Amino acid sequence: MEPLGATDANAVLGAADRLASATPPDFADACSLLGELIPCTSVSFNDMALASGDFRYVIVPDTSEATARRLKPAYDRYFHQHPLIARAREEPGARALRFCDVPGGDAVIDTDLYKHFYEPFGIRYQMVLQLPAPPDVVVGYALNRSESEGEFSERDVTVFSALAAYLTLHHRVVKDLAQAQAMAAEAERDGWFVVMARSDGAIEHSSATAVHRELAEGGLVPPDVAALLSVGGTATGRAEHHDVLVGEERWRCVV
Repeated sequence: MEPLGATDANAVLGAADRLASATPPDFADACSLLGELIPCTSVSFNDMALASGDFRYVIVPDTSEATARRLKPAYDRYFHQHPLIARAREEPGARALRFCDVPGGDAVIDTDLYKHFYEPFGIRYQMVLQLPAPPDVVVGYALNRSESEGEFSERDVTVFSALAAYLTLHHRVVKDLAQAQAMAAEAERDGWFVVMARSDGAIEHSSATAVHRELAEGGLVPPDVAALLSVGGTATGRAEHHDVLVGEERWRCVV
């Protein structure tokens, strides 16, 4: 990667300051911030649990949302053809990558993923930055450009890569804040334990860790609970009560 010039270095420091502010920007604002630093058609934040097929995203500008929603089924069907996701699973790293940076990346235009998702979306070039995540989960940002905008430059790669640590910290802070708020709200229910799990069943936070080993952080929720987890953000928005088996005990579960 080429070294940052003074102007770009100052821009990166300014972005880092915004990402690390006491009231951190949400993921949409973080995407907008990246778009200010690196010219592109659109920017997305992606959180993909590969095992469960639960792919969540935030994309800016807002005008891209309708297209993304319409084409998402094609992405879900052919995501395994994405050369950068394949690279992320095989060799996680902190450097920004373009299609042209990975073996076979230039052949993406011959895939069904390109024909049914990227081409209809008007995307020809992409640059991604992967953030630390559990196994079989891919989290990161993607910057997109059309054919007419051209490939991302080495300068773009350097600027994006320079923000890796700050974007990682921002992701953790925003996620922790959201979880803390949810835990605090749920804790108001007297006598309830709160367990926060991914769609693949992995328990990320649990107030029942010291009480029941089957609900401990780092493990998987019991099968009865796993069957209740929403996939793709399809929660109804209202609390639903269920009787579930945790070990040999019958528990009441609110999702």
